[in-house]
Amino acid sequence: MIMGGAAYLGWLLTFGTGIFLVVQRRMDRVMTWAIALGLVISLAGLSVGYLMTAPTPDQAHELAEGLHLSTIGAHSVGAPDGGSGMPVTGWATGSGDLRVAHFIGLHALQVLPLIAIGLRMLSRRFSVLASTTTRAALVITAASSYAGLTGLTLWQAQRGQALIHPDSSTLGALAALGLCGHDPGRIRPAVQGAFRTATHRRLGQVVRRSVNGADAGLPGG
Repeated sequence: MIMGGAAYLGWLLTFGTGIFLVVQRRMDRVMTWAIALGLVISLAGLSVGYLMTAPTPDQAHELAEGLHLSTIGAHSVGAPDGGSGMPVTGWATGSGDLRVAHFIGLHALQVLPLIAIGLRMLSRRFSVLASTTTRAALVITAASSYAGLTGLTLWQAQRGQALIHPDSSTLGALAALGLCGHDPGRIRPAVQGAFRTATHRRLGQVVRRSVNGADAGLPGG
């Protein structure tokens, strides 16, 4: 009950905070997209918490028999909670773990705005990112990939599969997600062009300095 109530409260607070940020008119279009999409993905990630509070099949069977359970719900799928876990995170290594998708999803509201900020900083150096339309498109692409990763880890966990032991289906889905989130026809040539432009500009500065230095050293110059 306490965990379920906290999940509802966290969901409502996140929703309220996200709406408050979206309606602010001080943000540019890129950040507005980042916060709006981050809010949707974060709420989806928080909703994974409800799956952890629902009775497992074994618990549902025991409840149907009239037994009183001290704990209802679990974050592990395919094995009881409390098994071997990864360092730091504690995510299960021998079964599926709903906490992975929960963690990834709920932090979208921080990750996507940070991406928007990073793109804005890079736009000062690379002219290809100067357009807000380009940066907004990149944020939308990042959000799509992030949402796909959240869904993929949830699907993996629900099949009782640990994060560090993906099967061929999971790896295939991850590869497909990577291909969908990557547009080699536009993004890569644009970035390569930006680096070429920056390189040529630096070379031009070096050549001009060399020429000016040589002219200054000529007699009568």
